Amino acid sequence: MRSKWERKVAQWLTDHEVQYHYEPGQFTFEQTGKIRNTQCYHCGEREMVTVRKYTPDFYLPKHDLYLETKGRFMADDRKILVGMADSNPWIKIVMGFQKPGWVGKRGVTSYEDWCFTRGIRAWTGKGGFEEWMYELEGV
Repeated sequence: MRSKWERKVAQWLTDHEVQYHYEPGQFTFEQTGKIRNTQCYHCGEREMVTVRKYTPDFYLPKHDLYLETKGRFMADDRKILVGMADSNPWIKIVMGFQKPGWVGKRGVTSYEDWCFTRGIRAWTGKGGFEEWMYELEGV
């Protein structure tokens, strides 16, 4: 596992006998945007569609959902999440943040609020994770 937070979540799942798969596979999605110092060879357009890959942290087969854990929720993470949701609307993704945080330099929107406005379930911290799991699993 790549982070201490992922290890803590995996340990909790194991301790409570919740079946999961770690980094179960990759999904591809399309993302449209300007790519710095790049343009289309044929037309000169700077905005391009790129195919990207995303590997979620955990898959919970009983609930057919993917759990992504984050310490910090950077701009690229948000772009990936939006691209995944747009390209693969049938995939259920839940975000789990290690601690509260704010989107952008001004810090007006919390990580959780950013997710909720896009229809993505999210929780913060160990307490938030446990509450969510108790609701989901009834453990």
